[in-house]
Amino acid sequence: MTKTGRRISLKSAMLAGAGLAMLASAAQAQSNTIEFDIDAQELGAALTEFGIQSGQEIYFVEADIRGETTSGVEGSYAPATALNLILADSDIPFTTDENGTVLVGNEYVPVASLGEEMTPAPFRVALLDQEETVREVEQEQNDDEAAERREDVIVVTGTNIRGVRNDTAPIVTYNIDEIELSGATTLDRFLETLPQNLNSQTGPAAEFLDSASRTRATPDGGSGVDLRGLGVGTTLVLLNGQRLTNPSGESPDTSLIPLGAIERVEVLTDGASSIYGSDAIAGVVNIVLKRDIEGVELTTSYGSVTDGSHDRFQANVSGGTSWGSGSGLVSYSYSDQSALFAEDRDFTSILTPTSLIPNDQRNSVLGVIEQDLTSKLSITGSALYSNRSSDRFIAFLQRGNPLVRDTQSEQEQLFLASNISYEIAENLTFDLSANYLTYDSDAATINREGTSSPGFDREEEGTNYEITGKISGSLIQLPGGDLSFSVGGGYNSQVYDVSQNGLDDPTNFDRFDRESMFAFAEVYVPIIGPDQSIPGVERLEFSGAVRHTEYDDFGSRAVPRIGLLWAPSEDLSLRATYSQSFRAPTLREITDTGPAVLINRFADFGAQDPFSPDGSSVILLSTGSTKGELTPELSDSYTFGFDYEPAYIDGLRLSATYFKIDYVDRLGAPAANVLAPLFDPEGFSFLLNTSPTLEGISDAVSDARFISDREGLISDVNDPSTYLGVVTVLLDNRRDNLAEFQTDGVDVNVNYSLDYSFGTLNLGASASATLNSFQRATADSIKEELIDTVGNPVSLRGSLFVGVSTDKFNSRVTMNYVDDYSDPFQIPEQAVDNWTTFDFSARYQLSEDPESFLNETVLSLTINNIFDEDPPSVGSNDVSGGGLVRPVGYDPVNANPIGRFVTVSISKRF
Repeated sequence: MTKTGRRISLKSAMLAGAGLAMLASAAQAQSNTIEFDIDAQELGAALTEFGIQSGQEIYFVEADIRGETTSGVEGSYAPATALNLILADSDIPFTTDENGTVLVGNEYVPVASLGEEMTPAPFRVALLDQEETVREVEQEQNDDEAAERREDVIVVTGTNIRGVRNDTAPIVTYNIDEIELSGATTLDRFLETLPQNLNSQTGPAAEFLDSASRTRATPDGGSGVDLRGLGVGTTLVLLNGQRLTNPSGESPDTSLIPLGAIERVEVLTDGASSIYGSDAIAGVVNIVLKRDIEGVELTTSYGSVTDGSHDRFQANVSGGTSWGSGSGLVSYSYSDQSALFAEDRDFTSILTPTSLIPNDQRNSVLGVIEQDLTSKLSITGSALYSNRSSDRFIAFLQRGNPLVRDTQSEQEQLFLASNISYEIAENLTFDLSANYLTYDSDAATINREGTSSPGFDREEEGTNYEITGKISGSLIQLPGGDLSFSVGGGYNSQVYDVSQNGLDDPTNFDRFDRESMFAFAEVYVPIIGPDQSIPGVERLEFSGAVRHTEYDDFGSRAVPRIGLLWAPSEDLSLRATYSQSFRAPTLREITDTGPAVLINRFADFGAQDPFSPDGSSVILLSTGSTKGELTPELSDSYTFGFDYEPAYIDGLRLSATYFKIDYVDRLGAPAANVLAPLFDPEGFSFLLNTSPTLEGISDAVSDARFISDREGLISDVNDPSTYLGVVTVLLDNRRDNLAEFQTDGVDVNVNYSLDYSFGTLNLGASASATLNSFQRATADSIKEELIDTVGNPVSLRGSLFVGVSTDKFNSRVTMNYVDDYSDPFQIPEQAVDNWTTFDFSARYQLSEDPESFLNETVLSLTINNIFDEDPPSVGSNDVSGGGLVRPVGYDPVNANPIGRFVTVSISKRF
């Protein structure tokens, strides 16, 4: 790109006029450009490098250039323009002789010889052309400086300090080319492929897994992010660095962000509550949008399974322009997806009609504008509007009779964000940002068959508003670089309205709200830098941050973060972090509409009854709702890792990070496996009551969201007295603060590129190995292992890829792997096989001819699950609250039922 901060004086332009005329005509000079990369250095060395890169023979006068330096040049330029930039700081002229040799110095081009009366006629035209070239270059430099100022508006993920990259943090960046080559046609599909992300935030997981004891994670049919499998609300999603926060506590629906507007996705796999607030316990996903684009890009795609009737059509149009002092972007996306029914998959045994993937239609519109008002003041603004409608069928037996439940949902969301940036002084900036989110969600569940109940309707509305002010920049110059800082604070307001009624009841909303105020400070200290030339210490950098938040309902807390980077050489960097996170229960969690109650005979579980020798125990199970007073969650996170790019192996990048998260008072079901207390009464005695009283039964059923009595054991489920003498054991597994939750593991990323005559060969691997994952409900209770069980992280998940790229063609083959694990919810416990699938993706640009209509037209082909591998078999239980609650035959967190899916797309840029 153009170096900024330099100007070509008129004097130097006039002195170089003869050189321009002899090198080429003005038109030729602009069309025959060369890619230059010449560093700031002594002028003599730079001129030698210019001769090598341009292919021009060059002579210069040693006396004229002795002691002179240059700021260098980087980018694509005509040779004369590049030489002007190299000589801009010295005003030394140049010309060419009749053989085309470049001559630099006053000995070759005396200043007097360029007087008006002595300038040959051909040179006068050249001088005018050169003056125009100078004006164009200066304007380009001004535009680049404005773009550079706007680039600083989006703070790099993992820090609040403008212009600083926090290299102590484990951050993985995926550009749009990598996203498209992954085979994903939507953002949520790509995020599902990340080995650190557990797919517990998708619709199938909520429908077919232990949903009764979990907080609903995403809107019906939506997709969210769940790094490390820590659950809803623990991964923060940013859009251009601004919090995309839902007041209900749901994970933002990433499928509604148009893929055509995205430039890159940055994933921070470390606790960052001291930087961003309470939602960043497991990490941060920052979706960075395109900027400074010119023209219009149209993309359309169609994909379908090769077995069954599930298909998806998508269309996206994006347009943008820049005008030197600003830029604008608008993107629209439409998607229409048909359902995938269980009857199309022979590994399921669920009743029909049941949709494994729902009918779904989405519309999204996104706009971004950036504008410099003055050289010191700039503004940015963005808006995202989206709506979704989905329709899902679930068929099951209730009291031996078939029931078909149809859930029709509608969601509408508007997100607005703005930032005003003012340069107070050199390297010191004030930013005032604000964002506003409002949404409306309506899910009507209609009982189509098997019951006289018409169903129920759940409607939610909410708003989230946040304003933040901060000052950031450089304080002092240290030997290793600038000591940089950020300090600021802000205010957040949330409102959450919810109503759940029968379809024939009027809608009555219950309103809940919360306010909080926060203050933060951050510092980045480059203790030692490369210029100091200290053996064994190429770089030594420290980062520190603290954030204090005060809630109007849950008190206050300050959480710190520290990071350290040591680079013993230019090739190798070692990093470590420690951070605390503080999370108040979401408004949905503290306003849950009540528990679910299920009545089952112990004999239905197919195992020995520990409560009755004749196997006659009847269990009343309470799940879902909170009990008692909830308290905030607190976690400690540690990471240790390295980044390695050896100079002797060009194109190789290797990184690895060890992580550990200690979670105290995490909200969750006391027994992750709800069947465990029934078969280990001593270990889970605090959850069991083997002598039920009327008071205990009344507490369980009085505010129940629903009561399931499949065998009709209770004569009147709404009358607690009718349970006496029938129910013999109470199992209370309602959500509460747990004493301890811990997980640790290792992330690895490897990328290697090899250049050949035919193009570039790309190899890579990405994997996440979970070493431990367990919880304790109380300090004295047993340790309950979560790793390698249905619905939880497995020991190893990752992918390998190999690809080939040329100027017009890109392709990639990816192997995806999920390790084997067990299904403890089956009696006896069953093994779940590993799952290996292969994907193929190819993109071909039809033409690079600017005069051709097919210029910048790209055809793409993607085949997911090439060999149509079925997901590993997983059984279901007869009781809700543990493992699969429907016989869908697979684990929707660690696999999917789609099978082979082929997508063809075409894009055209104008």
